[in-house]
Amino acid sequence: MNQQGKTRARLYAENFGIAMAALYIILTTVFMVTLYRVAVAQTAQIHSLESVTGELADRVRMLENSFTAQTSRQESVGETEEKFKRPNDKLALADALEQEREKRQIEGSCTCPKGRRGKKGKKGHKGDQGPKGEHGQKGEPGLDGPRGPTGVEGPQGKAGPQGIKGLRGDPGVAGPQGDKGEPGKGLKGDRGIQGPKGDEGSEGLRGERGAPGDKGDPGVDGPKGNAGANGSQGQKGIKGETGVSGLPGAKGLPGVDGSKGEKGMPGTSMTESIHLVGDGTRINNPISRRTVNNWQVRHKSDGLMYSKGAVHIRKAGYYYVYSQMYYHDETAYQMAHQLYVNAHKFMQSRSTVANKGRGYNPGYNTNYNGGIVFLNVSDYISVRTPFSRYYSMDPEYSYFGAFMIHPAQI
Repeated sequence: MNQQGKTRARLYAENFGIAMAALYIILTTVFMVTLYRVAVAQTAQIHSLESVTGELADRVRMLENSFTAQTSRQESVGETEEKFKRPNDKLALADALEQEREKRQIEGSCTCPKGRRGKKGKKGHKGDQGPKGEHGQKGEPGLDGPRGPTGVEGPQGKAGPQGIKGLRGDPGVAGPQGDKGEPGKGLKGDRGIQGPKGDEGSEGLRGERGAPGDKGDPGVDGPKGNAGANGSQGQKGIKGETGVSGLPGAKGLPGVDGSKGEKGMPGTSMTESIHLVGDGTRINNPISRRTVNNWQVRHKSDGLMYSKGAVHIRKAGYYYVYSQMYYHDETAYQMAHQLYVNAHKFMQSRSTVANKGRGYNPGYNTNYNGGIVFLNVSDYISVRTPFSRYYSMDPEYSYFGAFMIHPAQI
């Protein structure tokens, strides 16, 4: 057993060494590849910098050549002027000294009055160039150049090999086996004396008949027989003769006249009425709470007048006012329209948008309202839409009107 454990440990150690060697090779390869990529990127940057540096050096060399040529030309011109200038300066200095000497001799020997001052002489030649000045102070360092591009990120390394499973521990030493107990030995009893054989018994009586068994399940119904042929239709009976009409009854006594009823209120002639329908257009109204004015007159009496979306009253009284709108607006939460008397809301219908996407459908997108209101002369009624912006002025589904029920008491 110890030999087997040693063999297993040696095998594990060899596997561990192979795994560590493979891991070392993988890590070394990844490191070398990353180093190679970094070196390639840096070499590319160095080449780009060398090309830029070469261009700058060529430009500096050109500037130096042009500056040297210009300086040499200036120096040659200066030397030529200097050659011509020096003899002239010597001649001018000699003439000035001779004139000064003659002036002194004349002033010392002659007592004549002093003559007028002569004209100012010409300006002398420019002096020699002074020595070269000292170098100026060193300029401030330039700004830092732009940061180079970020290097390429190296590939992600492979996962390392799984570690070697630990060795299983040796089982503990078994404890000493206990002493085996002595087997117990019972005393065997003496065998008894066999008794005499008994007499053979008489034949038994026959048993009674059993009760009848339960009734079995009914059998499966047989197939239905074919329908018999229809019988022939019987003959139509003979119509009986019409009976003799009875004698007319005696006329009853005339009833008592009822009391005369009270005089009713004067009836209306229905002259004050108007009915407006939509003009067939589809309205896209970006501003809510706008008076609907896309009406056309289908019926109108002389007592009412329509103008710019409003019905104007000319005779005071009680009117029944009604309206219905056919609209479709999926952007609004509610569909509603209102009846206004002058600038005051009289009534309103409102319902939720229960089903979107149906388009114009009168079964789902129409609302009706109507009621009785007292209107004075010069009052006007109109329809407004508080929520919906899209509605259809279909003449079958959008309409508006009023008619007088009872005139005002005079």
